[in-house]
Amino acid sequence: MLRIGCILLMLTTIAAVGCRRDAENHAPAEISNHAPTETPPPRERVNVREHGAHARINPLPVVAWRNAWTRWRRAAVSAASARTQAVWSAVLADAETAARDPAKWIRAADRALAAGHAERAAERFAHAATLDPDNTDALMGLATALAVLRRHEQALPVYETLLERSHDPAVRFNYAVALSLCERFEQARTQYETLLDADAGHVRARLNLATLLHAQNQLVEAGKHYRILLDDAKKLAPADQAAVWACYGQLLLDLKDTPAALTAFAEAAKAQPDDATAWLNLANVAQAAGRYGTALTACQRAATGDPQNPTPWRRLGELHHAINDPDHLKQAIECWETSLKLDPEQEELRERLTKAKAATSDP
Repeated sequence: MLRIGCILLMLTTIAAVGCRRDAENHAPAEISNHAPTETPPPRERVNVREHGAHARINPLPVVAWRNAWTRWRRAAVSAASARTQAVWSAVLADAETAARDPAKWIRAADRALAAGHAERAAERFAHAATLDPDNTDALMGLATALAVLRRHEQALPVYETLLERSHDPAVRFNYAVALSLCERFEQARTQYETLLDADAGHVRARLNLATLLHAQNQLVEAGKHYRILLDDAKKLAPADQAAVWACYGQLLLDLKDTPAALTAFAEAAKAQPDDATAWLNLANVAQAAGRYGTALTACQRAATGDPQNPTPWRRLGELHHAINDPDHLKQAIECWETSLKLDPEQEELRERLTKAKAATSDP
């Protein structure tokens, strides 16, 4: 708009000056009554209508145009400023309203947490909780973000606030987990037992309680909880079955009952046959029990089930190497070479491979 106004002003001024020059060039000479030696009086400019053929035009001075343009520009700027101010006032009002809305902060925090920005999510959940201290979604989100950040000590009072307002089993379970991670084992045990009193079929709570008791060397009590879980093993998901059998097998090893432990680890591998770790655990226990055939079979299952993992191939080579037989030594070399191809930085294994190859070349 400013540019168009400037162009119109220039064109109007040029046209006015041009008309003035044309009028001066074509105006007829006036007859003077004075003597030629006297200076003629100044000719008077006459404002006439457009149809006056030889009349002079008295254009609006440039200064007047500038003043008019300045007034117009100031008026336009003032109007634009008023409109801009109104728009910004509305925007700021909307922003202020949004800033006071906890739901918007919670949605922003959820997006940040989903994108992996736990720190930003924690800040936004905390702000939402400040705006609405009774908002359980904000508090639960804050506790979750703090758990992701491994700030379990900071998450504890948030869980306690939530438990004061509700008895949600999920909140109590997460609270118990946070207590365990903060090494407050007795308090964690109390929370797990409270959960089990309300719901005896809470699998994760019973498994965590059994593991907690096991870590505290309370083997008898831990074994009771493991057996309760295994009595209903068919009701468990395959991953939970494998976890319970593996934990129970470790408990039996601690009780020096290797045959029973071997059975437990075999059940764990059977429950989750695609888990290489389950087969490796079985191989380790079988080797400790002197059952090399079972150990080789289990380790072979681990290697073929996860062929890009160098660990099963290394363990399989170690089992072959432990058997004092030339054929098994050759198979050990092949397994170790495969493991080194997958992970070339195993320097100790490389040295063992060199010695094994030297042993096969000796007469």
